[in-house]
Amino acid sequence: MNEISVRVFSSSANVGSGFDIFAVATDAFSEILTLKYSKSSGTKIVVRFNGDSVEPLKNTAGYAIHRVTNDLQIKGRIEVKTIKEIPPGMGLGSSAASSAASVFAINSLLDLGLKDSDLIRYSMIGDSVASGSGHADNVSASLFGGFELVTGNNLMKPYKIPVNIDLFFLIVIPKIRIDQKTMKARMIIPGSISRDAHVTNLGYFASLLYGLMNGDRDSISDGLNDSFAERSRIVLYPYLDDLRKVSLEHFSLGAFLSGAGPSVSIVCDGKTDMQGLRPGIDNVMRKYGLDYYTKECKTAGGISIE
Repeated sequence: MNEISVRVFSSSANVGSGFDIFAVATDAFSEILTLKYSKSSGTKIVVRFNGDSVEPLKNTAGYAIHRVTNDLQIKGRIEVKTIKEIPPGMGLGSSAASSAASVFAINSLLDLGLKDSDLIRYSMIGDSVASGSGHADNVSASLFGGFELVTGNNLMKPYKIPVNIDLFFLIVIPKIRIDQKTMKARMIIPGSISRDAHVTNLGYFASLLYGLMNGDRDSISDGLNDSFAERSRIVLYPYLDDLRKVSLEHFSLGAFLSGAGPSVSIVCDGKTDMQGLRPGIDNVMRKYGLDYYTKECKTAGGISIE
């Protein structure tokens, strides 16, 4: 029996106005996935999630493995065990991490030679079990680490954006649950926007990329705005604007809704007043009657073999 264990990190998608194409991996949380393979005449997939057996085709890791083995006609018994710390349903890429880790693991263990675009595609397919649709941003960040730009769901070509400023994140994680959250959060986004709105958002995104690559603090702060997807979701997360306001008052670079929420990622650097920021966050969350916790973290690398 062959075996491999890999570590994958959490991620925050939709950074600024980069809806569905821009995400960052963070070391806030991680997951260890172990994959075992043994030869057999048929194909059987077994998945254990934090010690409990789960239906493979209803699990992001199991379904991703199913599609890889089916497409490539791989026979054998495959056992997947995940030890997950990434909290599900919080907008931190939990389902994407499991899917990406399983695809990376089987590709590495069986030396399948999958291209980066294939790794993304199969990881997206697995993630769709949880999210209802496949999108490439979270899985790309989990696979490759750092700030990851991926050119849409058709080309699926990843680009690592070089960052020339020392950033870290304070993630605010409200203790709330919304049934079918990702589906609801996507449905309330308009199917089309005006030309002016498109130009405005494109300007935000260009400013964000420029700021990250050139270490320009003001450009990053401008670029962390979004007038399209995030504005639509404010009805689900009314505390977002207040968190952004208090974060800027204490010299953060800005804040953005992490993925489909409810978590909010505040982007910080050495100029940020952390001693004042934390009480400010507490005042906001108390105003909305929300229990929460925070996680301070940095940018993480991609999946690694343990």
